[in-house]
Amino acid sequence: MARNPGLRIVLSAVLAGAVAHTARDPTAATQPRAALSYTAGLRGHVAGLARRATVVDGARATGSDILQLDAGDLSPPSTPEGQPGDQRRPALMLAAAARMGIDVVTPGETDLVAGPERFAALARSAHVTVVATNLLGHNGKRPFLAHHLVPLGARSVGVFGLIEGWNLRTTDPVAAAREAVVALKAKGASLIVGLFHLAGGQARATEILAAVSGVNVVVLGHASTEGAPRIAGVAGQTSIVEAGDATSAAGVLDVVWPGTGTPGPPPHHVTPLAASVPEQLGVGLLLQLDAAPILPQRKVPGAQKAPAFETWDYASNDACVLCHAPAFEQWKTTDHAHALATLIRKKRNHDAACLGCHSVGFLQPGGTRSLETATTFFANVGCESCHGPGVGHVRSVDKKKGTARKVPETVCLGCHTADQTLGPFEYAKAVKEILGPGHGAPSSK
Repeated sequence: MARNPGLRIVLSAVLAGAVAHTARDPTAATQPRAALSYTAGLRGHVAGLARRATVVDGARATGSDILQLDAGDLSPPSTPEGQPGDQRRPALMLAAAARMGIDVVTPGETDLVAGPERFAALARSAHVTVVATNLLGHNGKRPFLAHHLVPLGARSVGVFGLIEGWNLRTTDPVAAAREAVVALKAKGASLIVGLFHLAGGQARATEILAAVSGVNVVVLGHASTEGAPRIAGVAGQTSIVEAGDATSAAGVLDVVWPGTGTPGPPPHHVTPLAASVPEQLGVGLLLQLDAAPILPQRKVPGAQKAPAFETWDYASNDACVLCHAPAFEQWKTTDHAHALATLIRKKRNHDAACLGCHSVGFLQPGGTRSLETATTFFANVGCESCHGPGVGHVRSVDKKKGTARKVPETVCLGCHTADQTLGPFEYAKAVKEILGPGHGAPSSK
């Protein structure tokens, strides 16, 4: 939550990156920072995903424009018999990618074990954009986009993907890359990024880049999953980055638009995804639901008996109103106070994946795992959704302890995620809609 020192670590790392970019390019002081956040080789491992989402949210909260890319192998590796691993995991990884706001993915060999068409169907269901410029499906047609143009601030970045090896049906990667670069530049791309998932690794990527001009950055898939993210090398004018152990550290490469800055690789930053970095609520909910079942509802016929009790760190709005009546009255005028009603109207109030952001503390540390308890005692986006669990605050003699008065933008972004928000989340506008006299503004009395 806001009082977690990990948040200060995240924001410090982001600000350090902004300072480094300013030192490189004098014009950067008046421009929003643009950066590439990249992953590869996750192979079904979810550790660190929710913390990575917080790191990116923290960067966005400082005004940075972030492009998120993945160079393949989201899915677990196949079994010894050559069959897909945990078949639920690719869908979970794609759902997490959508919630994190990953802009473009290129598939790796673990993603394609069940066939390109299967992964394409899962990606469409999750609304994740996948590019594979030279990959063909069983019918001889491309199952994915050849390339994709992504807005980044006032400019656009063109992204294409290559995959080669593993007896996949592919076309010549050099010819495909050349066609992609020409097409993306014709569409107005200011920067070209290649997602290269190649059995030959960095050596093969360097060979391809020697024959293809105009690629500014390559994110290397099928590379080492050990060590920290890094700039693995430079081929001509192309920086090659490698995600390393993407579950324990986040790599971010600053964007230096062609024609600005100085020659050489752009600044690169690594943020450890330590336990001190708070988990983003939205991604964390997906992982919580996958890891353990919720408690059954007693009213459902045939349901098992729920545990006799839970212990909560959340006190509920009923406790907050005892001392904060003006704030409570103002809160009742906001959309947050009717969050559960929106689910009821859509008949989604028993959907655990939705309830976590339409109630207080559901599936969070110190919160309930019961749908019935959440909808009965912790309904709606209440005080503690933003200010943190309140039991310690209620019990403390020193009322300056236990909750956070100021709420950073990263808390809001935990629910206003890329897959749940129509268009960019505008923090300044959103804050005006939930504050008022008695709650963040002087009382009218």
